[in-house]
Amino acid sequence: MSDPKPASPRSVGIAEPIQAHLGEKLKEFYGSILSEPVPDRLTALLDALETQERTALSAKAKGGGE
Repeated sequence: MSDPKPASPRSVGIAEPIQAHLGEKLKEFYGSILSEPVPDRLTALLDALETQERTALSAKAKGGGE
């Protein structure tokens, strides 16, 4: 027995009008979240991560290894 071939995305996917409707509803739902400001704590954590990454890249570029 051989394993059945996986179906192509077109043969089992959701119809395009339904995909478009779902896409619009998701944009509508999450749109308000995208307009909210990023919390200060998250911004501080991202800044700290970026600083660490730059320091590590700088050390690696100078031959300091990993």
